[in-house]
Amino acid sequence: MREVQEEIVRSLRDAAMGYGNAGLALLEGRNSIGANRQAAIGNLAIAVELLLKCWIANTHLLLLFRDVPLQVKCALTAPETIPSVARLAPHVVDLRSCAFRTVEFREAVGLVPLLSPELARRLGAHLRFLVENRNTCVHSALPSFRGYEAQRAAFVFLYLFKHVQQHEPDLLRYCRLGDEEADNAFLARFEEERIARVHRAIEAAQAKAKKVEIPNSMSVDSWEATVISCPVCRSDAVLLGDTQPDGEVDEDGSLLPGLTFVGVAFECEACDLQLKDYDELVIAGVDPVIDRSSELDRWYAQTYEDWAYEEWHDR
Repeated sequence: MREVQEEIVRSLRDAAMGYGNAGLALLEGRNSIGANRQAAIGNLAIAVELLLKCWIANTHLLLLFRDVPLQVKCALTAPETIPSVARLAPHVVDLRSCAFRTVEFREAVGLVPLLSPELARRLGAHLRFLVENRNTCVHSALPSFRGYEAQRAAFVFLYLFKHVQQHEPDLLRYCRLGDEEADNAFLARFEEERIARVHRAIEAAQAKAKKVEIPNSMSVDSWEATVISCPVCRSDAVLLGDTQPDGEVDEDGSLLPGLTFVGVAFECEACDLQLKDYDELVIAGVDPVIDRSSELDRWYAQTYEDWAYEEWHDR
């Protein structure tokens, strides 16, 4: 099964690099047909999906597939328990021929926080954009994509590639992008433009904040949003993101369960300040990470069925 896993990982990696290099070329016009934003986003979204699946399959092949026979699950999770006389050849053929459905792009993105929480924070908003627009780019005609949207697709692919290359060096050891110098320059330029964009947004919000006589007050009851004070006008504003359980181990070795909200976007109705990702929040001085451990019992009660919550609570 190890040989099959390596073959699948290699195929996903090679395809991801092919789509990625094609997308970068379309973005910057490094080809005979010139630049095309929609085609660039479509290719880069597919490249990100395949690269994520490559990383997932390399971590554990079973995570890549949605529905596989029980015999295959046993062979992938505990191969040492499978007797030598077991007939696995048909299943190996099915694995190699992609007979089993793989996880969807959205599901692959959902595994990122498990593979790298920090990566999920930095790329969360951008990955959601690609998930929402991948099929549109591939199956429809939308010439209205802005330059920033194409750039963020390239940013996700390049940042993901470099992250995997750094943390899983053997996985991408022999992979090269088409123009590494140009890609590094693009990443540096993207970061500079992000800082400038946030500063312009803050300046515009400051101008409007001068007309705000009474700060807005609001409340939100959601695990995907919370209310914080706007850094510009001090009105109540919405921080969008996600709430996930976590924890830490104390000195006695016991697990102390916790609950953390991580913001990925910000909207203030009073001064119109909008921040579009985790890094923009940090640049604007907004803390994206909020401890919601005091709401842990309510989170479990609302997230899981009653019997599962009672089982957890009685541990």
